[in-house]
Amino acid sequence: MLKKLYVVYLVVFFGISIGAIVIGSYGINDQQSHIYVLPNGYTGWVEIRYEQEGSPPLIREGKEYVHLIPRTGILNTSDSPTSGEMKFYR
Repeated sequence: MLKKLYVVYLVVFFGISIGAIVIGSYGINDQQSHIYVLPNGYTGWVEIRYEQEGSPPLIREGKEYVHLIPRTGILNTSDSPTSGEMKFYR
C-alpha cells in the first residue's frame, strides 16, 4: 500500500515538474528583447519614462524594442514597460 502511494506521488511530482518547465519555457521564449543604444561617450544614469502621453512609441525591429537614449539620459515613450532580455550598445 505504501509503495503504491509512493509511486503515485512520484508520478504526480514529475508530471507537475514537466508541466512547469514547459509553461515556463513558453513564457521566456515569448518575451521581447530590449536594445538600449547610448550616445557615444555617455556616462551616467538612464531614465525611461513609460506611458507618457504624446510621446512616440519605441522603435520595433521584429521582437525587439529599440531604446534610442538621448544625451539627456531621459527617454519618454508612450509604450508600456515589458520584461525581457536587455542589450546595451554605444
